[in-house]
Amino acid sequence: QSMTPHWYSLVFSLVVAAHGTHAHGTSTRVKPSPTVPGVWGSPNSTSWSSPPEWCTSCSPGNTPVVDLGVGLNLSACQAACDTTAHCAFINYAFGNGACQLFTACTSPTSEPDPRCRHGASNNDTWWTTYRRATPAPGPELWAPTQRGYTGLIKPFWFGANPTGLDDKETLALIAKHTVGGYGWQTGGVDADSSSVGRGDANGAAAVTHARDYLAAVNNTETTVFQYRQIQVALRLFAQPAIAAVDPALDGFWLHDAATHAVCVAHQPWGTSDPYWSFRNQSAAAYFVDRVIGQLAADASMAGGRTAVFFDEVDQGQCGYHGGTCNFSQFNTTAEQEGYIAMLPALVGTLNAAGIVPILSLDNRMVLSGDGLVDAPPPCALPEDRLVAALAGLRWVRFYENWPGTFWAPRGPDTDAAMIANALLEANASVPTVLHAGAPPCPAPQRSIPRPGRLGGELEFAVASYLVVASAGSTLSVSRGWMDKDYCWWPEFDVEYGTPLGDAVRTGPHSWVRNFTKASVEIDVSTSRTGAVYLL
Repeated sequence: QSMTPHWYSLVFSLVVAAHGTHAHGTSTRVKPSPTVPGVWGSPNSTSWSSPPEWCTSCSPGNTPVVDLGVGLNLSACQAACDTTAHCAFINYAFGNGACQLFTACTSPTSEPDPRCRHGASNNDTWWTTYRRATPAPGPELWAPTQRGYTGLIKPFWFGANPTGLDDKETLALIAKHTVGGYGWQTGGVDADSSSVGRGDANGAAAVTHARDYLAAVNNTETTVFQYRQIQVALRLFAQPAIAAVDPALDGFWLHDAATHAVCVAHQPWGTSDPYWSFRNQSAAAYFVDRVIGQLAADASMAGGRTAVFFDEVDQGQCGYHGGTCNFSQFNTTAEQEGYIAMLPALVGTLNAAGIVPILSLDNRMVLSGDGLVDAPPPCALPEDRLVAALAGLRWVRFYENWPGTFWAPRGPDTDAAMIANALLEANASVPTVLHAGAPPCPAPQRSIPRPGRLGGELEFAVASYLVVASAGSTLSVSRGWMDKDYCWWPEFDVEYGTPLGDAVRTGPHSWVRNFTKASVEIDVSTSRTGAVYLL
């Protein structure tokens, strides 16, 4: 395996339609729609809303999935959206039957009727927005959220054992963690092609072994996960390996704009693996059907309290220039649109099997940079688009380099934007995993006074975790990604209590938050400093 405190509000403007000057808005000039079943990527049926009494629109990033033109009746527009996995609502023009399908939108603006009229005659076209109802939430799949606040840190283990299965001592340590799982190195990787296709079995064996131990010690809380990669078709795993060698699937991969050669990443097991291009809908369908389908059917993942860590979900669209190609030549907006369109089906398929995806992202939501000068958006499209597309599904955001990010200069504004982003995700009910660097194991044993200051080498990591934590948040601290890099820190045994409220921002780079048994403050204006005062 990155000013004065004045916070500006974001005002979304109306989006201009793909044809003519029609706005993507609503009006009361259209009759309510009939109830039409919807599928929204799952067997749960939904229904269509009646139009609101306002003209509404979404952010400019919400471009149509498709413009179906004119002459369609309303039910035909709704039926077309029902068969499009990433369509969440439609705009329908009364009078000429124009129909446009749109991706999800969580925060529409509202304007009075005069803003909705477009045309020069009394037969003006009036747009109305119809939205599919959000299905009722099912049982909570992410065990840390289900447990609620416990007063303790919820630690996250992300190791690997390249020599085989973990011994009982290591399993006992994993069992103390809220979440524990294994990276691609688990089971061993040879420096030749003999490792191709072995990753699935190695991961399943490690998870089965860990879950058997957890059952034997009556552990009903720890979630266990496997590893997969999204950006590159790692031939370490069977289904990507099959696709990578099939010449008929050449369109699945990114190609260099100048040489037209397939872009590849050179791997330690001796293969050169291609980069997925999910703007190709066939590639997205293959990934969901084959790669995700295999995980959903994996017996080691059945029965709940399981997850899959997905590496490099958006890094290719957010500044990554690895591999053999010049990534600056790609249409990163289109590539990002492709993975956003695919992820609802990916997450929905796993959720239906009781599995939670953990997505490693670099992206941020729009408001995370509010009031900050040097925190440009890392991606072409904001994380808001992804959060909206995955509404009603359970997924977890992974921060690999907390509170920094890869492919961006480290600095106070970047750190502050990432902290603000985790708070926005908490407000959107998106659980987070914060991975921060730590000294090598073993952890130093020390006495922590109460009352008094927490202190120690992890104080900033703990303080920043407590500032942004929701009930489902977890904290991972390590120097590397092997079993030997994870140990039990004395900070994990300290009771911090439950939050007395949300974090309060006291400046562009600082926050405070109070708990029943601690008070916390962080400041990243000049360095990463934090203090936890135990009560």
